[in-house]
Amino acid sequence: MIFKNNIQKRGKYINFPRLEDNHLSDSYSADVLFSLGGDGTILFLTEFASRNQIPIIGINVGRLGFLAEYERGDVEKAVLAWKNNELVLDKRVIIKVNYKEKEYFALNDVFLHHVYTELVGNMITDIDIKIDDKPVNVLKGDGIVVSTPTGSTAYSL
Repeated sequence: MIFKNNIQKRGKYINFPRLEDNHLSDSYSADVLFSLGGDGTILFLTEFASRNQIPIIGINVGRLGFLAEYERGDVEKAVLAWKNNELVLDKRVIIKVNYKEKEYFALNDVFLHHVYTELVGNMITDIDIKIDDKPVNVLKGDGIVVSTPTGSTAYSL
């Protein structure tokens, strides 16, 4: 598929930049991100989009496309729907993880596990679980998987 940096419809052009991985910094801002790929591309963009509160419109040009609203041939349709305010925002639950003074975001799931070496014991140190900054539990164990409704639905398929 040839993908140009503008789309024409009824004599009007919509211009947009092509965003590469190295452009994904907190100094970049946009009204919307069009994700061309599969679910992995959307999941990759989740961190950047969540941190900067930018919605993602998924266009499946990959294999699965469970998270994408549009298919390969619908690029122009997707852009025009956004431009004409015809889209409804589908808010998804996002997991935010704070670890060693860094913040991470995930759309599907988070898996924390113990890395076994000869120098450490058999269990992870305490894992403080909070929902909306309210303490829920403190766990000890070899690991934990926390999944959003998006992730649990995808796994059940």
